[in-house]
Amino acid sequence: MYCPSTGEVIFSPGMKTINSNASAFTGYWHEGRMNKPSIKNQELKEAWESYYKKNLKKRKAQWEDYQRFFKEYNNPEWITYECKFILVACVTFKIIDIYVVKADTVIEKDPGQQGKEVIKLKPD
Repeated sequence: MYCPSTGEVIFSPGMKTINSNASAFTGYWHEGRMNKPSIKNQELKEAWESYYKKNLKKRKAQWEDYQRFFKEYNNPEWITYECKFILVACVTFKIIDIYVVKADTVIEKDPGQQGKEVIKLKPD
């Protein structure tokens, strides 16, 4: 995950964690803690808190409920990626994360990595 306008690498196969300090990085939702995301931008944070309180807090949310927020939230400066990771050890784990990043950020698939899928939740 690379942002050409800032020259920042947000994530690459050699990195253990997301570079959340990158200026191109705006927010991160992890499947296990969707109701407690890491959000750097105050406007996005307030929009998320309002959406969560109005639509999700009082019931068990489905994955589609979270996706709806990202599809409806409109900020042309950002793009939202849903990344699916499949980890195989003794058992298979599927992890889904959502990243909000600067709009020109690109994700290149690493040919050496299997079991990953990236979806743009808000197309250009």
